[in-house]
This record gives sequence, C-alpha cells and structure tokens, in this order.
Amino acid sequence: MRRLAPLFALLLLSACVQPVTTPTATPRQLVVIPSATPQAQGVATAPLPALATPLPTAVIPGGATAVAANGQLITIETPAVGTIVGSPVTITGRATRDPASGQLSFAVRDAKGIAIGGGSFPTVPSTAGATFVASIVFNAPPNGGQIFVEIADPGRATTSIQLMVAPPQAIIFESPAPGTQVGSPMTITGRTARYPFQGALSYKVFDSSNRQLGDGLVPVQGQPGSPGTFVAEVRFNLLPAGGDIRVEVTDVDAVSGAIAAKQALLVKVAAQPNPTSVSSPTPLPSQTPLAATATAQPSSLQITLDSPVAASQVHNPFPVSGRVSVVPASGQLRYRVRDANGKIVGEGLIPVTGTAGQPATFNGLIGFILQQNSLIVLEIGDTDPAGNLRTSAIIVLNAVV
Repeated sequence: MRRLAPLFALLLLSACVQPVTTPTATPRQLVVIPSATPQAQGVATAPLPALATPLPTAVIPGGATAVAANGQLITIETPAVGTIVGSPVTITGRATRDPASGQLSFAVRDAKGIAIGGGSFPTVPSTAGATFVASIVFNAPPNGGQIFVEIADPGRATTSIQLMVAPPQAIIFESPAPGTQVGSPMTITGRTARYPFQGALSYKVFDSSNRQLGDGLVPVQGQPGSPGTFVAEVRFNLLPAGGDIRVEVTDVDAVSGAIAAKQALLVKVAAQPNPTSVSSPTPLPSQTPLAATATAQPSSLQITLDSPVAASQVHNPFPVSGRVSVVPASGQLRYRVRDANGKIVGEGLIPVTGTAGQPATFNGLIGFILQQNSLIVLEIGDTDPAGNLRTSAIIVLNAVV
C-alpha cells in the first residue's frame, strides 16, 4: 500500500495540468479601417505618412520652374527669365489641361516676398490643353529690382518666373558745376539711373530768352537695365555779349516720343571779344549716293572710310571703320550725322588706334536719332584745338528706324 501512494499522487497531478501546445503558424493580425470621419466617432488616428513620391518639379524652357500634379503642367513661354518689364506685363504660355474653372490665378511679389499684385485671367482651350495671353498688372517697386510672378491652377499645378523692373530714369550731372563759365564746345559728364532709349541722350542749349543755341546727342556707356555714364561735348552758338545758358539733357524714345527723364544745367558764357559762332551746317550733298570723299582743307591728314559703303542701309547705332594717313594730334576723330534737311541728328567722337606720326585705323559706333527712314549724311573729320574742321570725309547712307 505504501508503494502505491507515490504512483497515485503522480496520476492526480497529471489530471490537473492542461497540456501545452505550440502553434504551427503566425496568428493573422486584425486590421481596423477607420471611417471617413473617425474624430466624430472618438477614434484617434495617427498622422498620414509622407508621400513616397513628391509632386514632380519641372524646369520650363527659359528658366521658369513648375510643380505639377494630376497631369497638369503650366509653361510660361514669354517673356524670358530676367527680362526688364513694367506694369502691366504681358505673359503668354500654355497648360497641359484646361483648368476646370477656365481660369488661372496669378500672384506677383517683390524681392522681399511682399505681394504687389494678384488676380486671375482666362485660358483658351486647345487640342493640347489650354493657352493663355495675360496682361498682369502690379505695383512696380519704387526703386526697381527683381519681381516674381507665380501662375497657378489651384491644387493642381503652379509655375513661377523671375523678371526685372528697371529703376525710374534719372539724369545726374557731375561736371561742370552750375554757374561755371564755359565755351563751345563744353564737356559734360554724368550718369543715368538706367541705360537710356537707343543708348543715347539728347541735348538742347538755350539762352536766357529761351532761344535755342544748339542741339545734339550724348552717347551713354552701359548695358540695358543697368546704370549708365556719359562724357560728351556740347556745341552751341556763342553769345556775343555773354550771359546765362541752359543745357537740357533728355532721355526720349525716338520711336514713341515718350520722355523718361529730363535734367537742366545752368552755366555762363563770357562775352566774346570778336563775335563768333559755330560754323553753319555743311550743305546736304546731292541725293545721288556718293563715295567716301575727303574735303580739301589745309592739313596733311587724309581720312578714308572703309565701311559702310555709300548708299548702305544702316540702323542706330551702326559700326564704322576706316584709315587715316597719320594719327591726329587729339588721337580721335569727330563725327556728325545730318538728316535730309541738314539738321544734326547725331554727333560724337571716334578713337584712332596707332602711333603718333604714323598711319592708323579707327573703329567706332555711330549713333543718331530719327523719327522715320531717311537719307543721312555722315561726316567724319579732324578738328583743330579750337574746334574748327580741318579735314573730313563724307558719305551718304540710308537710315532705317
């Protein structure tokens, strides 16, 4: 009996313990999909993960950048990136899909990101999507500078372009100082806030009675959209009794006549012991095209024009090249351009390259202002220290504006 007790205890323990089983497969996980409005049901949801693939970004020809979605892409075709514009600016382009509203929106910001314009414009459906020609109005930055124009199909695509607004034109004289006593020619120097129309300013000289004493051009050095500088000679009829004169320098568009800026300088002219004046304009040669000819004057210097040839069509400005038999004492030649009525429409200086006392060559740009196509007379000459013409070459050309 004592031998059966341990066996009975073992059997009783086995009956109370449940067998342990090892699963043969991973249990399936339960996935709960929240309804469209889980917050309304008091269900907390985790933030959505970031998109594995962001919206594509494209570089548009001309440098504009676009972000597209749902197959929509907006392309700006004109103007080119960096173009100098004003308000309104016309922007053309296309979209791969016609916007649902039939319109695109726009926003204009300055270099600091401040909004200076905004609105919308219609698109025109096409077989390839839609096109647009938009006149965009904005408040131009007072001092010019960069602006950014963004065009969007809200929620579907955006594109942007960087443009430039030129600063307001201003003409600043650096010399001579107001009230200075001058003669003819006088040299003026100064600068402009931006490069002027046609690359030149125009000047007029008046006496105290507002009678015009002279006029001409002031060539400006610089690049479009950037400030410019000028150093120019101003010629006018001297006042026998002397007195005050006023030099007006203007930036005027020769095509439209629009005046961007005007500045005046008041100086004085001394009385002349022997009344003199600037020589009268050279008479207009025959309308028959002439070959380049040298005017016979007491001088050993001879001027030969190599280009352009007589009767050529030229635009403003146009290049000129030629030769001289000897380098002029001043190291430069003077040019004047006259229209068919003999009025001076351009003048300036051309540097001569060479060694003193030796033959040399010259190359320069000739500027002029005309309102319409016309015959012009180009005269390139050598002057003495007093400004009197000693030798010149003359050619007749066809100016096209």
